[in-house]
Amino acid sequence: MKIINCWLILQVATVCAGCSTARTTPATTPLGDLGLKGNQTMTNAPWKTADSLTSFCDTAYSDSVAIRTQLKSPSCQSTFEGTLAPYNRMLMVTDTAMGWAALMFQVHPDEAVRAAAGECKQRLAAFGNEVALDKAIYEQIDSVDLSKADAQTKRYVERILREFRRSGVDKDEATRERLKSIHSKMVDLGQTYQKNVLADVRSIAITDRSILQGLPKDWIDAHTPEDPNAPFVVTTDYPDFIPFQSYCADEPARKALYAEFMQRGFPANESVLKTLLELRHEYANILGHDTWASYNAEDKMAKTSARIDAFIRELETIVRPVAKKDLDLLLARKRKDVPEANEIAVWDRFYYAGKVREEQYQFDSRTLRPYFPYVRVKDGIMALYAELFGIGFEPLPDAPVWHDSVEAYALTIGGKRAATFFLDMHARPGKYKHAAMFGIQTGLQGGRLPMASLVCNFPNPEDSGGQMEHSQVETFFHEFGHLLHHLLARDAKYTNLGGINVEWDFVEAPSQILEEWALTADVLQRFARHIETDEAVPSALIDRMRASNEFGKGANIMRQLFYTAYSYYLHAQDPKSLDLEEYTSRIYRDYSPYSRIEGGKVFANFGHLIGYSSMYYTYQWSLVIAKDLFTRFEHAGMLDSSTALDYRKKILEPGGMRDANDLVRDFLGRDYNLDAYKKWLQN
Repeated sequence: MKIINCWLILQVATVCAGCSTARTTPATTPLGDLGLKGNQTMTNAPWKTADSLTSFCDTAYSDSVAIRTQLKSPSCQSTFEGTLAPYNRMLMVTDTAMGWAALMFQVHPDEAVRAAAGECKQRLAAFGNEVALDKAIYEQIDSVDLSKADAQTKRYVERILREFRRSGVDKDEATRERLKSIHSKMVDLGQTYQKNVLADVRSIAITDRSILQGLPKDWIDAHTPEDPNAPFVVTTDYPDFIPFQSYCADEPARKALYAEFMQRGFPANESVLKTLLELRHEYANILGHDTWASYNAEDKMAKTSARIDAFIRELETIVRPVAKKDLDLLLARKRKDVPEANEIAVWDRFYYAGKVREEQYQFDSRTLRPYFPYVRVKDGIMALYAELFGIGFEPLPDAPVWHDSVEAYALTIGGKRAATFFLDMHARPGKYKHAAMFGIQTGLQGGRLPMASLVCNFPNPEDSGGQMEHSQVETFFHEFGHLLHHLLARDAKYTNLGGINVEWDFVEAPSQILEEWALTADVLQRFARHIETDEAVPSALIDRMRASNEFGKGANIMRQLFYTAYSYYLHAQDPKSLDLEEYTSRIYRDYSPYSRIEGGKVFANFGHLIGYSSMYYTYQWSLVIAKDLFTRFEHAGMLDSSTALDYRKKILEPGGMRDANDLVRDFLGRDYNLDAYKKWLQN
């Protein structure tokens, strides 16, 4: 099971605020006619040009400033109508504006629009941080009498005040100014790091075509140059990288591509990351924490840095013995080809795992590719989730999109439009390189519809039908889980409680659980049909795939534990004495199932160090929960609609209106534990 293949984007990093008694709505509504309510269709798009996106951002910014100004006016009363409602309107404006900016920064084909989106993100983030440090607004909200408020309103205010305090609103003016400056620099450095990775697409040239032996025919056809004397060019982008690492029999070629992959972003991002780490550490110190890891744990399920450290150590004792068995088998297989081999290198992992699966489980992953043309996978996933969760999907062919390959859809409930989403699913120059769900707008009571986009890099159906690896099918299931979570959590009254605004160490669980359906013959046979013969994927082939997937998960999870440790311990120390090279080698030695490649610069291209910082542990934390949640489906049946609807009502729809522990307890009837995770890993 492929656990980590996405970078979930949570777009609002800081709290924004606003108040108005004289004016109950902003002067303009930034996305007022983009299909936010009812059955409206989208009639304009802020991403068409750099100027239109800048204008869109200007409107959101000016509306936010106006509400903030009036919130601070002497006439503003500390009441729900005078303070809390306008504050929520501010969150609504910035939520949508930041959502579009974050998405366009990563996906728009026009570099000028991407630059405008980056500027918009910085501007809105800076404004949000200014508000979060505004003591007058904090005191105004803190003075609201909540004695007769409902539970949701109390939670809304509790979260607001917590974020104000975590921003340093209670510090003196000079300290608040320093925090403001640090925050602005951190946002800028994070964007710079991401842009450096995004722009650094490297490649190798293959002149000896015998090196391509073993690669799927459709992949070779898509990469064959028009000039028969020209070399094959293989890039570090995932549609090239993963198949090449999986099927190329030539070890030097696999190593060469992997070496380029691990050089992305270097050397520029070395200094960027060092500066960012120093600023994060100073920020945390000012706010009373020894390290950034401690500061970052405070509002998660984990609560403390010590709990995360204990979790990493506990998992290591569980995972390492399983990983060793996998690595021993992989090495034994490699020695059949290279008798003198003394270890499995990182560029061997996909290739030799495939060989073991082929020889011991009679499964070759290439045999599944023709059964998974992209369009059928997409349609099959939508049909499945529609049936399970009692929802519908309708294409919006007239909706404006930012690229010809992007598709727009409406999610419907009871025949009525309940959300809008986009599928941006194929690679192109300048686009985000991984797979992620980008929340564009949080849905709320009263008709504000949620909006989101999936962003992936799957094979294009124009290239031999877009035949997908099964691992990519799993990724599709996973990302669609994030999408459903965001789109169905639309019943909150307040923006900071809707959508996927849950504890960050829970946010992956609702997507990880849905990977289970990608492993089930009854599900796959609904849509997996051979691209040439139209034959349904045979049950025996799925059974062999499932059996083969059991192999290697120990090594895979150990690799995830390496990234977990790298992310956490990097932020659990004073960076002034940090030597990135020494630290990287040490974490490889202590946690990685594979040795560090010479010249490998993981610190320059590990994108989660920006969005997640110290929190990569959240993937395994969420997986523990996901495996436990799945036990109900194991008992009732994968396609049991009553269990699926209960899951929708108790896990997805509440969003952040309740603590994650309470959501899980409500669905399971008990607290979650490690039992299901251990059973899955050790089976």
